[in-house]
Amino acid sequence: MTHLGRSLNSDMGDFPWIRGWALTRTGMAHDLLGQREEALRAYREATRVREGAGRRYAERFIRQPYRGTKEELKPER
Repeated sequence: MTHLGRSLNSDMGDFPWIRGWALTRTGMAHDLLGQREEALRAYREATRVREGAGRRYAERFIRQPYRGTKEELKPER
């Protein structure tokens, strides 16, 4: 999670979607570690990012914890 932390602490400038993905991935890691409250905090913050797919995945994983399967990463229809 060191690299995710670096992404979150750096200036995103013209690329806010990077912050959204970093937050979503942080939430996913917390879910896999069984730290649901920390995961929810990261996902909720990711939903505040207006751009990128990270927001959509964060919304999905707020409803259902991430368990690490490929199926969960397929786009919703």
